Amino acid sequence: MNEEGRDLFLGIGADREATAGEVRALAFAGLVKAGLTIDAVACIASIDLKAGKPVVEDLADDLGVPVRFFAAARRSEEHTSELQSRL
Repeated sequence: MNEEGRDLFLGIGADREATAGEVRALAFAGLVKAGLTIDAVACIASIDLKAGKPVVEDLADDLGVPVRFFAAARRSEEHTSELQSRL
């Protein structure tokens, strides 16, 4: 956990038609379902295809946290590696 008590990277993906309000509501609902609060969020994370999309950046601004974008191909490789390690 970091010095502010925030240690969660919240991954966000959204349809092109999704509104900032919808993304925010779903993010908060997911946190509640997981037994977490917004105070746990250290960063918003998404794939690079979402860079410049207001819904992702607006959520980060609302929470007062940075946003980081990762290459979709890299995430796919990491996910495949994770799945293979479970076999």
